[in-house]
Amino acid sequence: MRVSLSSGVTETYDLIVGADGLHSGIRAIALGDEAKCLKHHGYNLASCSHQNILGMNGKAVMYTVPGHSLMVSAGRALLICAGSLPRRDRTNPAAMRQFIGDAYRGLGWRTEAVLAALEDATDLYVDQIATVAVDRYAIGRVALLGNAAWGGTLGGQGTTLAIIGTYVLAGELVNARDDMTVALQRYEAVMRPYATRCQKGAKRVGAFFAPRTRFGLACRDRFYRAMVSRLLIGRFERMVKSSATAFQLPAYN
Repeated sequence: MRVSLSSGVTETYDLIVGADGLHSGIRAIALGDEAKCLKHHGYNLASCSHQNILGMNGKAVMYTVPGHSLMVSAGRALLICAGSLPRRDRTNPAAMRQFIGDAYRGLGWRTEAVLAALEDATDLYVDQIATVAVDRYAIGRVALLGNAAWGGTLGGQGTTLAIIGTYVLAGELVNARDDMTVALQRYEAVMRPYATRCQKGAKRVGAFFAPRTRFGLACRDRFYRAMVSRLLIGRFERMVKSSATAFQLPAYN
């Protein structure tokens, strides 16, 4: 494939791999506008680092009111709120800070301290909680990998899937020798069942972190207290680890 780069240089490649995230530009070129394959699940996420504003020591705390959740660890804050993120402002840091500030201001606890840290953060990330659904992971000589192919903003085993997907794609390319079509078909056949199962976590994560009603919040808290009790903690740990361990890596030559 002949590829024109933003620098103006044109190069020729055997394969283009779109590993450029949930809002993949490569996927948009190959499949069209992301609205066709990106499904929003009713929640937004913001994350940034901070200078341990709560003096945490190896722990994290979470504060939740209906529709809003705030988790703070020693060096990072995670905010999840119900609603729809203005798409036109997603790449505008000032607009995103304003959006999060409006959503959280006046909610109590230490939210004002976190919002102040957010103003100074250089690594602010804000996005919708969404999942990617594409008919295929490869189109001609373009292959999608990681969040570009099966993304889930949070709770979808993103890092695990990206590493496994890279391993599988490389292995299938080596095994198929010069048959690119066979390699990409095998790559999808191996990855899609596992990736699809993992995406279920991303579909549910917003409602778990920030239930929209007081009743839902009370149910979440009771469930969580029960699952971390001495009686059920072992089962809970197995549930948490099940997605990450439910895949057998193929052995490639």
